[in-house]
This record gives sequence, structure tokens and C-alpha cells, in this order.
Amino acid sequence: MYHAGLSGLTEVSLPESESLEDDAWHLYPIQLHLNRLRATREEIIRELHGRRIGTSVHFIPLHLHPFYQKSYGYRRKDFPNASYVFERLILLPIYSRMSEQDVHDVITAVYDVVNDYRI
Repeated sequence: MYHAGLSGLTEVSLPESESLEDDAWHLYPIQLHLNRLRATREEIIRELHGRRIGTSVHFIPLHLHPFYQKSYGYRRKDFPNASYVFERLILLPIYSRMSEQDVHDVITAVYDVVNDYRI
């Protein structure tokens, strides 16, 4: 449902899969095209939360963890591709007890927020 419902948004990239039905989909990441939005990832997350849609940032590149920064002196610019993706990636809620209405509510909220911040 997420793939079908969000495929019309050019401001986000959806996860790619050879077979949507065969993947476990325990996470559903979308990547924001911030150059098409007047908001940061954090602002988009805050807006979705304001619409009662819980999102998360699940993957933090190792070079951004305090231990690695302190121990090895890593900085954000040391791994620009990982930093680029990290700054744009959010996870939409997905779990076995979600109803079709729940999924529809998430899709609607993402559309509303993107429309509010579209350039």
C-alpha cells in the first residue's frame, strides 16, 4: 500500500525491491529530496508527529556516533555519501497490526506534509 500510495510524490524516493510481496518489510524507509522541499528532515518528522504519525531514524552511520568521533576523530564530511543519505532518510511506521486505515492515514499525512513544504 505504501508503494502504491506514495509513488506519485517526486519529493521522496521509495525503497526498491525486485518483488514487493516477497520482502519482509519490517522497516519502510523513504528518502526525502530536500532540494524539492522547504524543510529539513527534522522539520518533516516534527510535522508528521504533529499529525500523530510516529517516524524514526533507525540507521545512524558509524562515523556519526560519538564513540567513533571521539576515538577516531571522524567528522560528518569524512563519509559524504553516508551523511547525505542519513540526513534525508526517515522510516515510516510498519507493523503487523496496522490496519488499512492506519496505512492510509500515514500516506495522507506524508502527502499533506510534502504538499505544505513543496518548493
